[in-house]
Amino acid sequence: MSGCEGQLLTRRRETNHCLSFVLSGIGYATQVIEAHLNVYYIIILAWAIFYLSNCFTTELPWATCGHEWNTENCVEFQKLNATNHSHVSLQNATSPVMEFWE
Repeated sequence: MSGCEGQLLTRRRETNHCLSFVLSGIGYATQVIEAHLNVYYIIILAWAIFYLSNCFTTELPWATCGHEWNTENCVEFQKLNATNHSHVSLQNATSPVMEFWE
């Protein structure tokens, strides 16, 4: 490769060492990018393992209210009686799924 660069730049191979210093940063940049992508990949795997381990419990933690992470605005929408909901304010209501994953 150095011989080709020397021919292209009409220099000898021995005097064409300045390009090797310029191109040496590509290896470091590739390693930095790869490290960031590895961290990103591990985070995705951690979420998948966390979800999978919670799926094997008898009651899904994101299915009901009453856990320590739930707020007072937590409402189980599937358990609301649709005929008598005049006393329930759903303006700030959130589902247990949203509170678990956020």
